[in-house]
Formats: sequence, C-alpha cells, structure tokens
Amino acid sequence: MLEKMLSITVLLLVISACASGQTPVRWSLATESPVSAWKAGAKINVLITAQIVPGWHIYSITQPAGGPIRTQITVHRGSRFKRIGPVIGPKPRRKLDDSFGMNVESYEGIANFRFPVLLSSEAPVGRRKLMVAVRFQACNGEKCLPVKTVTLENDRR
Repeated sequence: MLEKMLSITVLLLVISACASGQTPVRWSLATESPVSAWKAGAKINVLITAQIVPGWHIYSITQPAGGPIRTQITVHRGSRFKRIGPVIGPKPRRKLDDSFGMNVESYEGIANFRFPVLLSSEAPVGRRKLMVAVRFQACNGEKCLPVKTVTLENDRR
C-alpha cells in the first residue's frame, strides 16, 4: 500500500513538472567569441551545455536509428547564422537496453556540445541573435518524459 502511494506521488510530481514546463535537464548556450567578433561573415564557436539531474539521462547525438530519440541540435531556420560544422559531443555511455533490443547511447550529469556557425556576410549591422533548437528526451530507470524541443538564444547588440 505504501509503495503504491509513493509511486502515485512520484508520478504526480513528474506530471506536474511536465505541465509547468520543467524538465530534469537545464540547457544553456554560450559562445567562445567576444561580441566584437560578431561581424558579418564571422565564424562563431557555440557551446551548448546540458545539466542533467542525477538519476536521469538523455540520448546521445550519435544514437543509431531504430532505438530511442537521439538529441538533435539545430540552428533556427531563417536566422542570419548557418551551422558550418558537425556538432561535437562527449563520449556517450553505451549500454544494452532490452526494451529496444540494442545498445543505447546516453549522457548523464553534464554534457557539453560544440559546433561552429557562420554569420551571414549580408547580415545588417546591429542586433545579433543566435537561436538554437535542442530536441531531446529525458528518461530515468522507470520512465521517459515526452520528447521536448527547447529554444536557446544568445542576443548580442
């Protein structure tokens, strides 16, 4: 009885967190270039960081097809920025997952991702807003939350 009540309480907390938009993953965006480098035609190195709550994980950017949802990082279409190189991430943890019948790749704790972007040579002077979308799924040993996409931005003036 106590175990059932505890399970219901945990489930309600997870549902509540999802409803309020919270996830067990906190994302941030930074650039390695100073503001002065944000000129038309500039190459900018981007750093995306995922801070994952203990007990949870996300799937790697190299997760093979046929398994769980891999993490995807894209620059927003229509922006003045274009990704000009691959997203490089940490070495994932690999583990056989009986649910999928295959090895799955995941990250726990802190995961850093890097990639270069190019600011259009036709970008007007002034405001520089880099917008990146991250699509991911957070799971723990018992459940997976729905796939979520977050938008990160670094606004430079």
